[in-house]
Amino acid sequence: MSTIIYPRIYLLGNSPISPLLAYEISRLPTQPKVPDVVLLLQDSKKLQRFLDNDSKVCIHKQDGTINEQQFMASCNLPIYSTGEIAQINNLIACETSSKSLTSSLFKYRKSIKDSTNLLLVNPPFGSIQYILDNVWKSNASNKPNIFIGMNKFNQLETKFGRLYNEFHLKLRANSLNLLISQLPTNFNVGVSTLTDHDEDAAGTGNELMKTLKETERNSRRERSDRTSLEFQMVPFEKLYQIRLERLIVQSCIDSLSLLYDCQLNNELLHIIAQPNSILMDLLNEQINILKKSYPFLENQNYSNILLSQNRLFNVVVGLLEKNATKQPMVLHLKNQLNQTPINELTGVFTRLAYTNNINCKWNKMVTELVRGKLSLLKKRSLNYHYL
Repeated sequence: MSTIIYPRIYLLGNSPISPLLAYEISRLPTQPKVPDVVLLLQDSKKLQRFLDNDSKVCIHKQDGTINEQQFMASCNLPIYSTGEIAQINNLIACETSSKSLTSSLFKYRKSIKDSTNLLLVNPPFGSIQYILDNVWKSNASNKPNIFIGMNKFNQLETKFGRLYNEFHLKLRANSLNLLISQLPTNFNVGVSTLTDHDEDAAGTGNELMKTLKETERNSRRERSDRTSLEFQMVPFEKLYQIRLERLIVQSCIDSLSLLYDCQLNNELLHIIAQPNSILMDLLNEQINILKKSYPFLENQNYSNILLSQNRLFNVVVGLLEKNATKQPMVLHLKNQLNQTPINELTGVFTRLAYTNNINCKWNKMVTELVRGKLSLLKKRSLNYHYL
């Protein structure tokens, strides 16, 4: 029986998902002691800190166990001994913002070819088109095979796990479930269903998808020290519907939680239950912006259901009720003075509205109020007059 040789996988990004994927791929049975997984780090300083940490990534489980694994790492393009730039055949990008995702891919674009398999995990809405227009527009012949992966369940990555000391991941869940779809070649024209394919046909024969599926199977063999993984291939149209709904719902919940300084989700639930709640104005405006920015949505069978104001309102209320006693997902970012994703929330609709000359007074107001509030909070924390 021949031994299966797994391809080299490169990972980049600051998402908590990145170290977990690296660790689980490294546990495949035929991986060498130092696995054929390469971490692409931000710069030479971070690389040096990684080397000072004995080149290890540490996974802290919920039961208190700690798993460590050494990895190869770099902060530069892979280069052969001859000085020629090497191709990256399989790349997983797990960035948390459009800016960092674009800059990272631009940095390694010379190693990314048309045969490269690129998996974007939870890319911010709008970042995919931006990448296509700014990273590969001038060299479309080198555009890779792009796959989109996103959390199956409506939760932020910070709920799944938290990074601390850069190379230590503390898990908050025992499983990771990703929906994956291949990006249609005509994505910039509109949504295209993967016709003549079943749900997993897009990944058939692709070495990156094969490696992920084998990693999934391996994660279930020894549940005692593994995080259960699931990678489910779905048609792009289905994935796009989920992304649209999640963008609307999350932008309303997170933005309003920051605006009203909610400590628990039931506080926001109390606010939006009041007559003339701003939530309905936000939803109505966001639906209008999406329909005018993406005219092809009107031609989709699911449009009237997906973009129903009453249905989306009920989804928001349902999520808040289900998690009533939990803290808002963005609260920890505000408390730690980290960059909060307001530009990836209502800021998305504001940019779309400006680009297409659409009224966006409600989303603009919320975006600017939250941005100003967070800026002032950071200024106070760093100003000795407030100590």
